[in-house]
Formats: sequence, structure tokens, C-alpha cells
Amino acid sequence: MRFNLCLLRVTFLAAAVLYFALELGDLHQEESLYTGLKLNERESANVWRQPEKASEFFPVQIGEQDYHFNFARFSPMLARVKWGSNQLLFLDAQTKYQLERMAQALPPDLSAMERARLDFLIQKSIPGKAGMKLTQLLHAYVRYTQLLNTHFKQVQSGKGRGKEGSLAVIKQLQATVFGQETASVFFKRDNIRMGYLIQRRILTLDNSLSDADKQMSHEQLQQAYLLALAQLKES
Repeated sequence: MRFNLCLLRVTFLAAAVLYFALELGDLHQEESLYTGLKLNERESANVWRQPEKASEFFPVQIGEQDYHFNFARFSPMLARVKWGSNQLLFLDAQTKYQLERMAQALPPDLSAMERARLDFLIQKSIPGKAGMKLTQLLHAYVRYTQLLNTHFKQVQSGKGRGKEGSLAVIKQLQATVFGQETASVFFKRDNIRMGYLIQRRILTLDNSLSDADKQMSHEQLQQAYLLALAQLKES
């Protein structure tokens, strides 16, 4: 009985040693094969592969890269963005404000791969159509900001239409980038304020008016401005 038990233990031990020897041999074989690969082939073997499902929505791969933006900064902004039960984004002043903040937080040289990564993370945070719409609006807002800065530089250099025609140019930029309906929701208050400030500056620099006339015109201009804001709030 004891002999049979010892024989069984020896057999088991021999089988275990043989198993580990074969596994070790396979590892050495894989290592030698890997060592024989060229450098670019080694790198290709270690490259993270984007799932096919993700590629349907993000054709630019969003793998493990050294990104130049910190997505954690966007989380508080995204938390303030609202959407309805139908997963449609609410287009309101709050959404516009968060878009402005996110656009300011992005690096000016955002690459195509970083943009795809950003789109993926936003749509992961905000579901369905709302997330897709927000990514579209964010990149539109970045483009609008760039066009706006170019316009202001032209005005300052004297190549633009001047401050009098500046508001008309800005409204046209807004409509072109966002569409008339969205532009009206996002920028109507801003445009009212900008128009008031431009008119006040023009009035201040008008040397043909007396101080009394300027004072009266300033008061009328301010009343019209406050009335426009009140009507906007009611609508």
C-alpha cells in the first residue's frame, strides 16, 4: 500500500516537472521569436488596438497616447450641461457658457487624434444625441473663437470695417458657424450688450455734440439697452 502511494507521488511530481519544463520552453521560444522581430514589428505587436465598434464612431484611433489636455478639467463643466429625456441637448445660456469654458481650456494645437479622444470621452459622459451634439458645438465654438480673434485683430489694425460695422460682421460669423437659430439663442444677449457699448463709444468720441447733448443721448441709449434686456428676459 505504501509502495503504491509513493509510486503515485513520484508519478505526479514527474508530471508536474515535465509540465513546467514544457511551459518554460514555450516562453523561451516566444522570447526568441520576439527578439528576432525588427524594431517596427515589435512596436506593432505592442500597439493597442481600437475596438471595431468604437471605430464606427471614431475613425481616428483613440488609443494610448500622450495627450496634451487634461480631461478631468472638463468633468465639472459637463456636469452642468443639461439634456432632456429624449437625449436632446438643451440649447440655452448655460450650455453656451460651458462651451465657452471648454473651448478656453483646450490647447490651440489640438491634433486630430486628441480631438477624437476628446469626442469619445464627452460622448461617454453624456449619452446619445446630446453627447454628439455637444461635441459638434464645442468644435464649432473653437472655430468661432478663432474667427472672432482674427476679426478683432483686423479691426485693431484698421483693415476691418471698423467698430461701427464690427457687430454686423460678428453676427454673420455666428450665423455661419452655428446657424441662425442656435446663434440667436447663444449670442442674443451678448450682441445687445456689444451693440450698446459700441454706440456708447461712438457717442463719447463724437466731438460735434455738446456735453449736454452727449449726456442726454447716453441716458436714452442706456434706457434702450435696459429695455432690450428686459424684453429678452421675458421672451
